[in-house]
Amino acid sequence: MAMMNNYGYPPSTPIIWVDSEVEARSTPIVPGSTAFFMERQNQRFYVKATLVNGEVSSFKTFEFTEVVPPPPEVQTNTQFVTEEKFYEALEDLKHYINDAVKIRMDLREMLGNAKSDKERMAIQNFLDQWKE
Repeated sequence: MAMMNNYGYPPSTPIIWVDSEVEARSTPIVPGSTAFFMERQNQRFYVKATLVNGEVSSFKTFEFTEVVPPPPEVQTNTQFVTEEKFYEALEDLKHYINDAVKIRMDLREMLGNAKSDKERMAIQNFLDQWKE
């Protein structure tokens, strides 16, 4: 049974710093235990376990990789428009206003050239709907 520390847990296994896998493999450890070796220069670590007779039962190599959270999802807010879209819409609006002004001017000209009171009254009713 493993020795317990004051907190009731087995003592932690220290990390042994090495320069290479060869050094980790050749460094002796306590029989019947597991040891962790970390390379100083590489993002690599080793876990070595021995049987109670001191024979190596396993030797595993791992590489560190940073766990990077995925970038936050970009949420598009449709309440806003780009400056480019704003100016495109503004130009369209200017064209509609210019067209409406031209139509009104044409109607006034038609009103002056109307041949009957009925025609004049129809054009005037239409113009009254477009008060300035």
